[in-house]
Amino acid sequence: MLQPSLVAARSGASDQTAGSGIGSGSVSKRGTAVFGPSVEIWLRVVLLFAGLAGLKLVLIGGLAQSLYETHWRYSGLRVTWVNQVAFYTFVVLGATGLIRLGSRCRPEGSSVVRRVNAVILVLGLSFLFLAFHNGNRNFIYPVLEGTLKWQSLGPYLENLLFFNSPFLAGWLFVYAMSYYVLARTGRETFVLYLTAVFAVAYACFNLRGLNVHRNELLLIDCLGVLSLIAASREGRSLRPFALLPILGWTLFFACALLRFNTDWKTISAMYFLDLVAITSVLFVGAALWVHKTPASNAWSCFVPFFFTAFFLLANSNYPVAENYNHLLCLALTFPRYLAGELVLGVMVCVAAILCRTVRPKASLWWLDALAIGLIVLAGLDLKLFKIIGVRLGWDVLTFGDSPKMMWRMAQPYIGGVLLGIMAIAAVYVLALRTMMMWQSRKAAEPAAQVSSLSLLYIAAVFVLFGAVGTITADPDKAEGQASLRLVQTSPFWKRVANRTLSREEFLRSANSLGLGDFSATPRIPAPRAARNLNVVLVFMESSYNKHLSLFGSSEDTQPLLSKYKNRMELFPNFFSAFTGSIHARFATFTSLYPILDYNAFTEQRVPVKSLFEVLHDNGYTCSMFYSSYFGYTGFGDFLKNRGLDEMYDADSMPGQRKTERVAWGLLEEETLGAMRAEIKKYAQKNQRFCLTYVPAAPHYPYDKIPEPFRKYKMVDVGDFTPVYLNELLYIDWVLASILDQLKESDLLDQTLVVITNDHGEMLGGKDGHIGHGWAVTPELVNTPLIVMDPANAAERVNTTIGSQVDLLPTVLDRLSIAVPADQLYEGRSLYAGENRSCRRLYLNSYKQYAIVSDDQIVLGDRESEGAESESSTASVFRIANQGTKTLFNPENETLPKPPTIQEFDKFQENLLRNYAFYRTSVRGAN
Repeated sequence: MLQPSLVAARSGASDQTAGSGIGSGSVSKRGTAVFGPSVEIWLRVVLLFAGLAGLKLVLIGGLAQSLYETHWRYSGLRVTWVNQVAFYTFVVLGATGLIRLGSRCRPEGSSVVRRVNAVILVLGLSFLFLAFHNGNRNFIYPVLEGTLKWQSLGPYLENLLFFNSPFLAGWLFVYAMSYYVLARTGRETFVLYLTAVFAVAYACFNLRGLNVHRNELLLIDCLGVLSLIAASREGRSLRPFALLPILGWTLFFACALLRFNTDWKTISAMYFLDLVAITSVLFVGAALWVHKTPASNAWSCFVPFFFTAFFLLANSNYPVAENYNHLLCLALTFPRYLAGELVLGVMVCVAAILCRTVRPKASLWWLDALAIGLIVLAGLDLKLFKIIGVRLGWDVLTFGDSPKMMWRMAQPYIGGVLLGIMAIAAVYVLALRTMMMWQSRKAAEPAAQVSSLSLLYIAAVFVLFGAVGTITADPDKAEGQASLRLVQTSPFWKRVANRTLSREEFLRSANSLGLGDFSATPRIPAPRAARNLNVVLVFMESSYNKHLSLFGSSEDTQPLLSKYKNRMELFPNFFSAFTGSIHARFATFTSLYPILDYNAFTEQRVPVKSLFEVLHDNGYTCSMFYSSYFGYTGFGDFLKNRGLDEMYDADSMPGQRKTERVAWGLLEEETLGAMRAEIKKYAQKNQRFCLTYVPAAPHYPYDKIPEPFRKYKMVDVGDFTPVYLNELLYIDWVLASILDQLKESDLLDQTLVVITNDHGEMLGGKDGHIGHGWAVTPELVNTPLIVMDPANAAERVNTTIGSQVDLLPTVLDRLSIAVPADQLYEGRSLYAGENRSCRRLYLNSYKQYAIVSDDQIVLGDRESEGAESESSTASVFRIANQGTKTLFNPENETLPKPPTIQEFDKFQENLLRNYAFYRTSVRGAN
């Protein structure tokens, strides 16, 4: 049915809308209601969104390498109830889709049903073959790498067909017999229902392992729901163009990032590309087979669902398969990057409609000015990133310190900015006039039929995929819209979103949580003479006391480092503040507890003075050598402008590469060579320095361990303990080599060496789990701390209980540098004695946590804890020592309430997001 505006257009109405703003003379009232209250508003909003989206695409193109480094290194997700729900929803949607397809095909006769069912069977059996695997390798991968020949697959297939689960031959035989019965009884048109029943049964019995693909299943489920809705519209089908935007944004993001993958010649990359080709050929063949049959309309509705499910779930069981799938999921959920632009467009549209409703004849010049201003702001965001590599935010503006300083900093770019604004305004005016002229012509012509189903499908996929991406994807630097970021990072917004406490409330909350008295300026007793020591800080990866021989392990994993044992002060009761690397680094380098959302202290800068800044202020030249990538989890963003004079990672490490890269960066010998050269340079210049080393090893998948360190052999499938121990031997050699270089350069007696770690690691085996980030046990959070102070001539064991937030004040204590009085550090020096009493330590993760009080450690779990019961039995351990080994003796205690972390999380998030305010409120009042 034609809308009134089009009827008016055909009747020749020619009234002009008065004072509508730019290009108003070209649009008549007959076209003002095509899309709602006013087509003029919609055109402006569409143009605004297009401009903002275009600038975002350019920004993502510039950030592509950083995004690749952030998202490529992926170690999977832990299976939870969400995985189960997503899997069984997928099964139900798949069966319902087949039933719906059968209902649409049945009236067309048995030949159509037979043809569609044949397509389903070919695709299903192809998927099963690609999904078959032996251990963690599918059947095709060993053929590609040359381990097996194609004819060698026969026995493996025979085994799965006849002699071992899933006994596929039995399933096929029963299916064939059932099909025969239907055909003989004249009910062949019901065969798609039969296929649906067998698909559900087979999936429930034999494909439950697919539930590890949580994010993939969530996206597939979204497409399944939309496909069912589309198929319910009788006589309607999805036009091919409905798939083009989805395919377009997926290819744009995937290609933009994967072009930085340097391993396209590997077998894994070949398999991935072959799977792309195989899936494409199968579905193109299916489309041609079904084309020009009465079933083509129904089939078109389910193609996106079937194709996505086939590819994402078949892409498994070979090295880095989950890495490829992770990037593909991010590519599919690309609309999340435009969520801010969409929200802003909706807000502007609503405001304009309300304005036009109140004042129907009001001019829209303000809307034009607002749209141009918002696009200009996004352009400035893009320009700022190109100049200094950061996004526009309130923290960037504060670097200017004062309007005068901001003017001086911006002055060199003013001319270019003004030209850019003029260009944007000119393009906007030209584009708006063109769109209005086009709209006027379209309003005067007969209405062209547009597939509303296809348009709605595209819009629904955009919104649903964007929502899934917002929930599941890790944050990165491309997220957020410039003007919204500016608001969200402003002090006003932070105080509104996170209500600031009064000074008294803040101090009272900190005391109740056992964080100490922030009102007292920290005092560290200074020695009689100032100490002019260099600093070497080693922040190891995934190494914990359970497997370290210096801390009582029976496994000889530190033979070389033990040669320097007489110089060491060992702290066996040292704990990780968070079982995630970026969180642990934040705690160590800033003496503040991290919160779960690491974006809050990486991309959104917390204005706390880090260890490097304090040392830099005291005359140290600071450098960091990182064997992985600064782009991952925003580590580089956190370190920017924090007193580091030199920063090197896997992409920028000095020297010529002599070895292949590993999964997480460089082999440690490459970084060792660069550090040795740096130490020699410091020695020659007689320069006081702080050198920080952050290795990538040992980190799963423990690949490419040099041959001399392969002492232990894997025995049990899934138990990575032996190769992990080999990695510890490797890192032991690296650390001993650093000390050897200090000794060779006559710097060992002038250097404070501190060796610590981020968190523990689950190694599979009997535990079954691999990785870190969600589990907290006393052993996993018990991390090493070794202090080598030239003043200590003999081995010492210090049983003081502490955590990573205590490291910064401890290092400053050893160097006789006063802790900055204006900072709200939550740590205390491990040498502070009575000043450490009555404190609690919080050991956190995404799921579990622990609270340490005195010598007692109490474990809790966010998912299982609740306030329903008045008392509950918690896991309580008493900390004791046997030499350098830490013992955790279980105790059965009934607590008044289960241990909770919510109050601490709430306080800590408020503190980090309003750190500058509280620093002024508390320290300024002193």
